[in-house]
Amino acid sequence: MKPIGLRQYKELCQTSNSVFLLDFLTKNLLKTNGLSKIASGLTLRIHSRPDKCLRLWKKFTNKKSLFESWDFRVSFSDAWEQEKYFLTLYRKNNPIGLLPLCYDSEKRFEWFGTEWQEENKFYKKDKNLFPLLFAIMPYPIRCLSIIPKNIDKEFLNRFEPDDPQFFVDLKNFKSIDKYLVTLSKKHRYNFKRDYQTNLDKKPEIRWGESIPEQLKYLEFIKTLSLKRFGATNRKSSSQFRHERYFQSFVNVVKNQKEYSTRTLVIKMRGAVVAVDLIAEFNKKSYLLQGASNLEHHSGLGNFICYLEIEDAI
Repeated sequence: MKPIGLRQYKELCQTSNSVFLLDFLTKNLLKTNGLSKIASGLTLRIHSRPDKCLRLWKKFTNKKSLFESWDFRVSFSDAWEQEKYFLTLYRKNNPIGLLPLCYDSEKRFEWFGTEWQEENKFYKKDKNLFPLLFAIMPYPIRCLSIIPKNIDKEFLNRFEPDDPQFFVDLKNFKSIDKYLVTLSKKHRYNFKRDYQTNLDKKPEIRWGESIPEQLKYLEFIKTLSLKRFGATNRKSSSQFRHERYFQSFVNVVKNQKEYSTRTLVIKMRGAVVAVDLIAEFNKKSYLLQGASNLEHHSGLGNFICYLEIEDAI
C-alpha cells in the first residue's frame, strides 16, 4: 500500500468535512488490496478541533490505563504545540474507527501526546477495521508502543518490535516480604541489603502531595538529569535539554484530575539525593520521572524501588 502524504491530508482538512473512504483509497492508494468491500459506505473525516477530538477520545477509550487519560496526553501535546489529526472512520454519522494522531515538530505524524506515550491502540468498533486504519495512516509517520494484540496477525510483519514495558503485578501480595520471595535468592539478597544499608543512614523520606512541592522537586529532577547526562544533542543526553519536555511534566502535575501525582523525596543529612515523580490511576502506579545521586550513595536505586513497591502494596 502506498503511504498517504501530508499534502493530501491538509487538502482534505481544508476543503472537506468528509470524503467517501472508498474514493479516497482508490485515488490515493491506487490499489485497495481487497479493502473495497470493507470500505464501502464508510466515510473518512479528520478532526483537529480540541472539543471534537475530546469527544471522540471519550467515545473510544476505556480509561484502563493512564495513557488513555485525556488530561495526561494533552499535557504533552500542549507543551509541544502539536496540531491534532484525529483520523476517524464513520458509518453514516456513527464513528467506528479512530487513529488519534498529531503532527510533530520533526515534520512527521505520531500518536496524540508525543512519542512518550505507551499502550497505544488502533481504536475500532468493528474487529475487521484494522486494515482500513492501517491503510489511511499518513506519511511520514512514527507510531511507537503499540499494544501487540491490537495488531491483526497478518500485519505483524509490517511492525518492528518495540522496547519492553516494565510492569510488576502486586495485587496478590499483602506485604513486600511476600513479593520478595518471588525474586531469585541473589536478587532478593541484594535488594534487602541495599535497602538496609541506606536505611541505616537514617534518611528523611517524604511523599510530596501538594502541587507546588511537586513542581519544586521536578526542577531538581531536571537539574540532576542535565548534570548527569549533559545537554548536547547526542541521544544519550538528557531529554530535559528540551524546555518543552520539562513543560510536559509541569503540565502533567498541574492537570491532575483524572489521575493524581506525588513525589518521593529522599534526603541524606539534609541534602536531597533522590526524587521520583509518580502518577496513580485506576489502582496502578506509574513512575514518570526520577533522578538520583547514585555516585555517592550505593544501592540507592534499590532503596527507592523498595519504598515504591511497599507503598504500592
